[in-house]
Amino acid sequence: MSTSAQQATTLCNIWIIRRTDGTVLGFTNHDDDITHEGVTCQAASGLMGAALQTSTGLSVDNTEALGALQSTVICPEDIINGRYDSAEVDVLLYDWKAGQVVSEQFKAMIGEVQVKDGSFVAELRGKSDLLNQPLGRVYQPSCDAALGDARCGVDLTSPEYRTDVTVVSVKDQRYVRVAGLDAYPEAWFERGTVEIMEDGAPMGATVIKSDKISEAGRDIELWFTPNVVIEPGRVLRVTTGCNRLASTCAVKFDNILNFRGFPTIPGEDWAMSYPSSRLTMDGGQL
Repeated sequence: MSTSAQQATTLCNIWIIRRTDGTVLGFTNHDDDITHEGVTCQAASGLMGAALQTSTGLSVDNTEALGALQSTVICPEDIINGRYDSAEVDVLLYDWKAGQVVSEQFKAMIGEVQVKDGSFVAELRGKSDLLNQPLGRVYQPSCDAALGDARCGVDLTSPEYRTDVTVVSVKDQRYVRVAGLDAYPEAWFERGTVEIMEDGAPMGATVIKSDKISEAGRDIELWFTPNVVIEPGRVLRVTTGCNRLASTCAVKFDNILNFRGFPTIPGEDWAMSYPSSRLTMDGGQL
């Protein structure tokens, strides 16, 4: 066997993920755990990478990390709550026999993460992508704050915005009928979140697509299938959502003083307008 062939059989990939909250996770496609700089890279973790694409210059190097959601490693509620947003990822070529890094293949940040049917796809963006990010505020009619964050100021723990309900029936894992929302108007929880509770603790979470009232009861549709089975009698904790409009901020949350959008900014019709002889040109509003 040649020397190059012997070296190839001792190589593997390791991924080091550093979240913005300080959590550091390690993964490897080797069949045993590997410890690198104090971080245990877990084998058989369900994480694997697509083919790496690199380029010269300042173009963005995009690739993907694929994996299965496992409660002990990566869980959907962490993804939904944005704990992996802008996390740093180091992809290293590692010689497990020599116990050393051969080369750094890729250094990236996690971009868009998609979750579906118990698995996820995370977009990895090259460091040059930072140069494409807007600096400062973006002038837009809708609010750019996240509901309940420091800029928004809404207390989502209030009973007005969060409550526990009981599952009455299940059409499938994305359509459930619940009891306990009689005090809330229709669509109050649309765009919000639902946590699947067990013994008072959340075991999984997903996003609410629709919240409707029918003659048969209160029906909630979920954006995607949760990783915890929903069945009649199970308790769900629902939290309201926001469509980021000024009217919603004022009426639903009584929070217009903290609205972070520009609802009176001229729209596209104004930007495309032009003088006309049929208009009164007195310096007033077009």
